[in-house]
Amino acid sequence: MQTLFWILGILAALAGGGYAGYVLGGKKKKEEIEGKIGRTEDAMKKLVDEATAKAEAVKKEKILEAKEEILRQKTETEKELRERRNETQRTERRLLQREEMLDKKLDNLEVREEGLNKTSRELEQRAQEVEAMRAQQQSELERIAQMTAEEARQIIMNNYGRDGTTWGIEVTTSNTLRY
Repeated sequence: MQTLFWILGILAALAGGGYAGYVLGGKKKKEEIEGKIGRTEDAMKKLVDEATAKAEAVKKEKILEAKEEILRQKTETEKELRERRNETQRTERRLLQREEMLDKKLDNLEVREEGLNKTSRELEQRAQEVEAMRAQQQSELERIAQMTAEEARQIIMNNYGRDGTTWGIEVTTSNTLRY
């Protein structure tokens, strides 16, 4: 029986050793697995951090590109606006110059019109004076000759020919005699 105790003791020792080995081996395996899990988590965290950093860098780059594009478009729009303002100002200057030129022409035309009106009035006045003098001379001639212009013309036509130009005398259309 002692052998049985020995066998049972050995078996118990083997079972205890196996259990202890299992427990210790399981702990070691567990620690090994936990180490791998920790390293994997660290690697994943590192990858996530790198991806986040890359994403932030890409985000910053895209924001910078967008800002540069906005600045370029703003500059281009401001340039176009300046060009349009300059063109508008040139057009306004041309219109003002044209308006001033037209004002000067209008002033000149008004001065000319005034001068022509004055000349016209003077000519009308002279024409009236000439007509008055002609009428006065004709009256004087008729009084001196004691005949009308028609009677004088008839006599001249009968005496000097039909056209009235013989001897340097010419009958005008206003029934006056010219020598």
